[in-house]
Amino acid sequence: MKGNYLCWTFAKKGESGQGIRLFGLLDGKSVVLKNSDQSKIVSGPVINDLGVFWSQFLESGFAIFKYDFLTSATQLLCKSSSVISGLSADGNILAYSKRPQNGFPVTGCIDGTGKVVVLDDAWNEKSDPSVSGTCVVWSAKKDEVSEIKIWNGSTSVLANVKSAQCIPCVSGGNVVWHDQSGDGGSDIFGAEISGGGVFRVTSGGGNKVLPRISGQVCIWLGGTDEGFDGAIITP
Repeated sequence: MKGNYLCWTFAKKGESGQGIRLFGLLDGKSVVLKNSDQSKIVSGPVINDLGVFWSQFLESGFAIFKYDFLTSATQLLCKSSSVISGLSADGNILAYSKRPQNGFPVTGCIDGTGKVVVLDDAWNEKSDPSVSGTCVVWSAKKDEVSEIKIWNGSTSVLANVKSAQCIPCVSGGNVVWHDQSGDGGSDIFGAEISGGGVFRVTSGGGNKVLPRISGQVCIWLGGTDEGFDGAIITP
């Protein structure tokens, strides 16, 4: 769900693929964007200001499709022989991970004009990206160095981390992620996009992972009874 739209996948008995349905909260109307007799979805659907996006299998590889809110039409955005996954969208940005069989994984995005921008194609381990507004964040590792990277027109390093698979999430001016805590477990850490260094969201042992943030509200898996916990972020 994003803005005035709710989107989900569905499958029909006897059909091997997955369909996508979009529901408008303002007009109460729904439309099928993809039928379930077509190929399976790899990632998505995700929504930004421009439309609905998803990646799916093709006979010759993989592709990203877009349902355009302005034209009410579905179009093919790009194709690749590599797996396209990890879609994340907000504003007019769609970010993705492309994972070739040989070579480094690629973090990229497609802007509102349809231009494909390669954000990172050199480091050998990467998390899926997260988007908020015009910012894209992801984690990457090369040799023994792991970093949280951020793109907002250009790429820079937001923080050094211990684990490449810390799966950062961005919302507004804050980024959160999980990382090794030094006591054998993992905790939630964060940083402001504007700078100021890394701050700690959780402590106290155990494993807290997979944080998600909206504004200043952060939730994560683990902690109390290994369920979901949360906190208000105050850097």
